[in-house]
Amino acid sequence: MSSPTRISQLALLIAQYTANLDRFFVESKLPTPSFEPDALSSLPIPDDLKEVKAAQLELIEACAELQALVTGLKECLHVDYTAYVSIRIILCFKLDKSFAVGESSTFKAMLRFLGLSVINIKRIVRHVILNYCFF
Repeated sequence: MSSPTRISQLALLIAQYTANLDRFFVESKLPTPSFEPDALSSLPIPDDLKEVKAAQLELIEACAELQALVTGLKECLHVDYTAYVSIRIILCFKLDKSFAVGESSTFKAMLRFLGLSVINIKRIVRHVILNYCFF
């Protein structure tokens, strides 16, 4: 019988580390991480909980390695190179301040706030969403 592939090993590790973190959130009565507007801005894992901290770091590393492996070297470098450009644009032009949390807006409303073309605003917002960054 052949040994498990690296991506299978990583998938198992990710499941184990996620279970450790999930157990911590449940036992601590904390909400699990999400992209919702009222979600925690950072994970409140105390430094004295070394096992939970280690699980968090190992999970991050395993996820990053798995993503890189299944993306492929060439594509991975291309995607990561531009991942946060749109965030910098949003912060520079203060687009995140153009409407309140929980409200929606239109591209035309953002146009009035920014003065950029609608097509460029659409590109920026789509790029942010594709990189799992929301404003």
